[in-house]
Amino acid sequence: MQLIELMRQLGKVHNYDVEKDPQNGGVLPILEPAEESDIIENIASLEDGSAFASHVNFLNFTKHDQPRPIYINMVRDPVERVISWYYYIRAPWVFVPGRRRNNREMPNPKWVNTEFDQCVLSGEKVCTYIENSLLEHVGDHRRQTLFFCGHNEAKCTPFNGRLPLQIAKMNVEREYSVVGTWEHTNETLAVLEAYVPRYFADASKMYYSGLHSDVQNSNPMKPHIPQNIIDMLKNLNANRLNNTKDADIEVLFFNRAAKVGSESMLELFMALEQYNDDLTLERSGLHTKTYRQMDKKQRRQSAEYVADLEEGTMYIEHINWLDFDEFDLPKPIYINLVRDPVERVISWFFYARSSYKNAIEYRKKPDQKIRPESWYKKNFNECVRSGDPECQYVPHTFKDPVANFKRQSLFYCGHHDDCIPFNSPTAVQMAKEHVERDYAVVGSWEDTNVTLTVLERYIPRFFRGAKLMYEMHNNKITNRNKNKRKPYIEPEVKDMIRKNFTNEYDFYYFCKQRLYKQYLALNLKELEKHGLLN
Repeated sequence: MQLIELMRQLGKVHNYDVEKDPQNGGVLPILEPAEESDIIENIASLEDGSAFASHVNFLNFTKHDQPRPIYINMVRDPVERVISWYYYIRAPWVFVPGRRRNNREMPNPKWVNTEFDQCVLSGEKVCTYIENSLLEHVGDHRRQTLFFCGHNEAKCTPFNGRLPLQIAKMNVEREYSVVGTWEHTNETLAVLEAYVPRYFADASKMYYSGLHSDVQNSNPMKPHIPQNIIDMLKNLNANRLNNTKDADIEVLFFNRAAKVGSESMLELFMALEQYNDDLTLERSGLHTKTYRQMDKKQRRQSAEYVADLEEGTMYIEHINWLDFDEFDLPKPIYINLVRDPVERVISWFFYARSSYKNAIEYRKKPDQKIRPESWYKKNFNECVRSGDPECQYVPHTFKDPVANFKRQSLFYCGHHDDCIPFNSPTAVQMAKEHVERDYAVVGSWEDTNVTLTVLERYIPRFFRGAKLMYEMHNNKITNRNKNKRKPYIEPEVKDMIRKNFTNEYDFYYFCKQRLYKQYLALNLKELEKHGLLN
């Protein structure tokens, strides 16, 4: 819009008019050959000295035996473009008249108010930029190269693809007089003046006489986007985010954290074992004793057991991260799950009192002393409010009055003494390092589709067909070990204990963001080719 306004002012001086496309600023989609021919003929029929502006992909005048015009265009930083568009279509002066004109319902307030960084981190389709994906039909114009590539849908629409990029480059080199950018205003204006003087003589003078302070189509409502979000979008690469290639053996090691939905993952493993002939589920880890901290001898024994498993084995155990390098052993493919820290401890509180867990316990140890009825009926809200030691999650504590598995990060930190203090920044930092370096995927059932997609693509040997198996066995997977008798927990109570989980939440969000980054970097077109998407 800024360039069009400049041309309009210059046209008054140099005696030419600027004709805009007939769509009132709309964007012409991929055109059929007949449609492309029509618009080319219309442009070619304009008188010499005319200027025509349209949101339309590159038009090949030579292919249609028509005289070639003087082509110009502008480019912008790709990430800044999609952010700008995101907020542009949410501006009331854009969506209100646009929807009224087309008799469309006004948008959901949630859609209008969702910030771009939230949209990216939550993995919403409109903010998910998948390499080589075809048109998403979300209207965000993420393909800047499409305007230079043309109207061949198969060749030009794969997002961030090499072929459309090469075609766009070729067209720019062969057809365009100038492709400028407002990121380099002086250089762009100087080149336009020198290379297209009939239309842009004295463009710099005209621009700085007042147009530069009246930015067309600007959006003052667009907030500041954190640099980490911008950097994340610019640097996503599935290969760099996949640690599966760093494993020494094709053994899947699920050192399952407590109360994250590991029983559901076990059910999925069982379905995958039946579905894939080359997979074996080793169940011995389901019956081992859980230790909060192991000595070196115990760690060696556990690591040696995993390292000796046959390739194609899936192994699951409640055990903290093991350093296979410490014992010069081949490293398996690590996976795990995370869950909202407060929801985890609430889940454990009721799980410990559940009929399911106690039936298992007393079946194993019939003579075990039974707890008093009051313990089973304890109210979590009152437990927190009354200061009951069982429900007081005190930062930096080593010992707990009652076992509660509140340290989610402990499963990723390991067995070092520094891993034990609850909500410790040191423990969390160690856990993050291990996740970043050793874990192929850390998923979450809070984001089921994202997790299954990432597992399928990053660890195909073990998770091919995972989404299909999940759908086929959904009832078993989602209901395994589920406590349907968990009572209502007051939001105020959750807020009270959440204050003591600051570093645990830091770790949780770190893992979730890593998962989203892995998902965003995926090539979903490849998954579709193999029939793994529903």
